Amino acid sequence: MQEVNSIIKSALTRDAHIAVYKKEKYLRMCKRFEKKYNLDSDEFMDKLESGKLDDSDDFFYWYAAKKGFDIQDRRLRILAGVNM
Repeated sequence: MQEVNSIIKSALTRDAHIAVYKKEKYLRMCKRFEKKYNLDSDEFMDKLESGKLDDSDDFFYWYAAKKGFDIQDRRLRILAGVNM
């Protein structure tokens, strides 16, 4: 049983490290768009979802980066709640 626990703990730790890396990568992408358009990512999402922005490639990539950030942030919060 100890071996199984060790393997699970190792897998969860590795997953957390990967999530941190991805979250930071997506955050850097979002920050570049925020600077370029002088708009916070949350405000951007509100405007995009309400149809106030066009379908430019930048907005598509920004949307993907913001969604990726949110997914990794949620993943880290879930992993933080797991007793490793």
